[in-house]
Amino acid sequence: MTATCEYRFYPGIPRDKICIFNRELVLHGLYDVSARTMGFSPEPDYYDPQGYRTDLNIWSREDTDDAKAAIATWNKHFDDLWNLAARPPWHRGTLT
Repeated sequence: MTATCEYRFYPGIPRDKICIFNRELVLHGLYDVSARTMGFSPEPDYYDPQGYRTDLNIWSREDTDDAKAAIATWNKHFDDLWNLAARPPWHRGTLT
């Protein structure tokens, strides 16, 4: 198996916890903005970036036509965001 990864930066707010697997399975939920990570410094607390308390909706291509439509919508949404996102300055290679 081969896996590749590329990072890009999009200056959006961390509102959604979403995972898309092979463009066929989507897990989505809204972060619980009341969940906080307590720091050990005088800096302010931050939202829990891992979203342990996030309830997730699950859509699979093996499910209904509505699930397939939701997957297509999420894939298009992130394809569009990817096109808007900037490659970080430390990016070293190009992918085709």
